Amino acid sequence: MPGVSNVPLSTVWARAVEAINALGLEAVEVLVRDDDFELLALLAGSGFVADDTDLIAWMDAQDRPDVAALPDGFALVDRAQETTGPHPMRRRSGEGVEARLGQCSLYDRALDLAVEAADGQAAGYALFWFDPVTEVGLVEPMRVEDAYQRRGLARALLTAGVDRLARRGARRLKVGFGTDVARGLYVGAGFRVASTCTSYSRRRSRASCRPGSEV
Repeated sequence: MPGVSNVPLSTVWARAVEAINALGLEAVEVLVRDDDFELLALLAGSGFVADDTDLIAWMDAQDRPDVAALPDGFALVDRAQETTGPHPMRRRSGEGVEARLGQCSLYDRALDLAVEAADGQAAGYALFWFDPVTEVGLVEPMRVEDAYQRRGLARALLTAGVDRLARRGARRLKVGFGTDVARGLYVGAGFRVASTCTSYSRRRSRASCRPGSEV
């Protein structure tokens, strides 16, 4: 097929491992579909071990639910509107999270959503990504803080975000999750589980961390 690479996956993976080793990272994680047997074999041969398993779910954008209303006392904001306050993801991702997001080519401030309580505190956040080439919209990450859960904030965030993705031009919507609570949210909004993926990781040994050693 024109435009499709004929380079074997084993060759691509070998180059990837070389790049990983050159970076000298303490740990590397790779998310792989459980039915991708060729890549799974390559991971095993490179010393990667299985960690957590996630479900991958999809939805046609035209099947998205109506945007759910927020309860009284809460407001939906995005980083295109609110640029002076701290980013709501900073507590878990560090103070430099917004600068790092800005370096991503697909990052869109208007798809970086949060719910604020009446006192201005971030009650939850969700980040949505749109790829105009594949016309796929992705939900990741998403969280409602413990003190604000079970108030409908997650569904309001999710439905607002996928609606914005659809208006950007997304035809398909994708999300990954690993808990029963998340499954209830996403499946309840119309996502359908299509596959499972497992995270594989490799950590450097103590010996490999010494000067002059190799991974």
